[in-house]
Amino acid sequence: MRNRAANSNADPIDGSDEKIHGGGGGVRGRRDSVRSALSWTTLFALMISGSWVVYHYQYENLPVPLIAEEAGERGFSEQLAREHLESLTRLGPRPVGTDALDRAVQYVWEVAEKIKDTAHLEVDVQVDKFHAKPGTNRIDSVMFKGKTLAYTDLTQVVLRILLKYLSEAAENSILVSSHIDTVFSSEGAGDCGSCISVILELARGISQWAHGLKHGVIFLFNTGEVEGLTGSHSFMTQHSWSSTIRVAVDLEAMGIGGKSSIFQEGPDPWAVENFAKVAKYPSAQVTSQGIFLSGVTGSGTDFQVYKEVGGLSGLDFAYADITAVYHTKNDKLKLVKSGSLQHLGENMPAFLLQAAASSQFPGNETASSEVSSKDKAIFFDILGKYMVVYRQGFANMLYNAVIFQTVLLLVTSLVIGGYPAAVSLGLSCLSAVLMWMFSLGLSVLMAYLLPFICSPVSYITSPWLVVGLFAAPALLGAMIGQHIGYIILSKYLWQISFKREDQQIPDANLIKLETERWLFKAGLIQWLALLILGSYYEVGSTYLAFIWLVSPAFAHAMGSVVLGCFVLFGLTLSAVLTGAVPPFHDDLARAINVVHVVETQGKNSENQDPTSYISLFSETPGTLSKEAALIEEGFVCGNDKVIDFVNFVVKYGCRSTDDTEAGWSASDIPNLHVKSDVTKDDRITQVMVDVKVSTHWSLAINMQKIKDFILEGNADVLVPTGKKNEVNGWHIIQFERGKDSPTKFDLTLFWGEKHYGFKWRAR
Repeated sequence: MRNRAANSNADPIDGSDEKIHGGGGGVRGRRDSVRSALSWTTLFALMISGSWVVYHYQYENLPVPLIAEEAGERGFSEQLAREHLESLTRLGPRPVGTDALDRAVQYVWEVAEKIKDTAHLEVDVQVDKFHAKPGTNRIDSVMFKGKTLAYTDLTQVVLRILLKYLSEAAENSILVSSHIDTVFSSEGAGDCGSCISVILELARGISQWAHGLKHGVIFLFNTGEVEGLTGSHSFMTQHSWSSTIRVAVDLEAMGIGGKSSIFQEGPDPWAVENFAKVAKYPSAQVTSQGIFLSGVTGSGTDFQVYKEVGGLSGLDFAYADITAVYHTKNDKLKLVKSGSLQHLGENMPAFLLQAAASSQFPGNETASSEVSSKDKAIFFDILGKYMVVYRQGFANMLYNAVIFQTVLLLVTSLVIGGYPAAVSLGLSCLSAVLMWMFSLGLSVLMAYLLPFICSPVSYITSPWLVVGLFAAPALLGAMIGQHIGYIILSKYLWQISFKREDQQIPDANLIKLETERWLFKAGLIQWLALLILGSYYEVGSTYLAFIWLVSPAFAHAMGSVVLGCFVLFGLTLSAVLTGAVPPFHDDLARAINVVHVVETQGKNSENQDPTSYISLFSETPGTLSKEAALIEEGFVCGNDKVIDFVNFVVKYGCRSTDDTEAGWSASDIPNLHVKSDVTKDDRITQVMVDVKVSTHWSLAINMQKIKDFILEGNADVLVPTGKKNEVNGWHIIQFERGKDSPTKFDLTLFWGEKHYGFKWRAR
């Protein structure tokens, strides 16, 4: 009892080994500490190098580009595809309604005609320059909810390949689609000149295949994608060939170059399963699909039209390297990495030949919900070499088996251990909660502070800085949180071990092992919770529920790792603050929007009093003071410069009224004129909308006050009554027009019980 009392204050965290085992334990402890620090430093270095190797093979390992002679008549040549890309980018930005887009469409049509003339004798190539009638697109995806996307005067090129001796080949077709148009500021090398160039070379190669094509292959080069997916909509609703399509493949770009990866598929898994069988360089992640469909990215693709309007299944590919150039002037040809076009060009012919030779196609569905949830695909590639695809039903079977076994093990452990086991499990779960709190807390704090201490933020153009600026604090926070939990849990285990009558002095090493065992169970519970939630909601990325578990041994031997995180964070932050890593350069920079704003107010036939100013804003965090100073137009920046652009709000920006009249004369300012306002049983207002020179404009209708409305142009009903969903009480008409489109529109408003309100913008 004396021995027990003498050591009653011993603490396994404060050198208890030395107190129990004597002075020699201190020397041995120091040696163990040195060996442990060296081991963890080595492990840390191996983790960094291993991560780099995985990243390289997963994202940067591209095939060797082929010249025309190496590819042959039926193969894919990056050299020929790049020639098309060079021709398109030389035309400059290609928004709808511009001469540059007209020239790009003409170029694609001429290449298509050449493919037709040089096709194999047994292959029938049909080319159509399709001019769409006025129409409206009302898809229900997250990005376009509450909007009507109207269009007129769109011209597109469609090419169809069939075997001449198969009369039934035209009955079923596979669609491959992308868009020629770009945003106003970009030559569109990535988005999506690269896609159009790949399709042109694909069409040339497929036109030389005289055998194996049981079905037709349609290549659509559409316009109007950028503003509202209107080109694909006009094709699906107006072109006669659209009724023969059974599978749709859309090619997109959210960056420039790199690997073109599947980030959407379905609803039927037929396409992704066939792609996995034949793809030479597979690249696909179901995790990307979950993120995209959640609406976090704030973007949409033509694939949504093919699914929602055409009821089709298929695949959606995208280039996503160097995303900082997306929709900016820096989307340039020279940034397209060698091998990028070859990567997509090698995968697509294999899939098209596999699909076009198939005797079975997926059934047409009007919505993804009509496909059984058990048949949804879970897919991912391994280092760009292998692709794994399985269905949700099989996944549920695996997940449920693991869930049952894990719960059984945990319950058995608690029953055997009794009350102390339940408390220990609770404290170990507290350790996990603290780990996540500190990890997320430090990384979120850094994300909040960084725009204030260094603006613009450098990680936009130098993504590797994210490792030091965010990953290092997150890892440091995780270790701090878990170490606090480790101390609390070990204290409890030390105390209850003293209460046991069969043990005089607790063994410090056994206490450590017991603490680590319970922390491992806490990690197991984290994995189990995510697995249960993912399985219940059938989240495709649930296979990633095997969470990274910070080893409990970190709590004792993490000194070198902690020091490494501090050093990495300090060096990275110093590089950013001192300007050693510039925030932007000629080829990579954050996107800055420069908008000439004309605000008008007035009721009925009152004269409008327009105010005009130039606005700067960016979706990238950070102030705009440096950019405003470079332009030298008297910009004033701040959070008080809030601007409502109808379908989005700018909370921080810069304004200047210098020289605003030079860019837009009073005669060019769009206006609204109330032609009549009659109140009988119901109030009906007729408004004339004159957009003048604007080719793209938006009009927001307050649906809390307006029951319904009609929009007409040149006697065509562009937006009929009925079916108008809303977001925050507003329905938005988003319009783009070609050169021959009307500039005056008739808007008829049918009022509800309350009155007044619509907003609009034009450019």
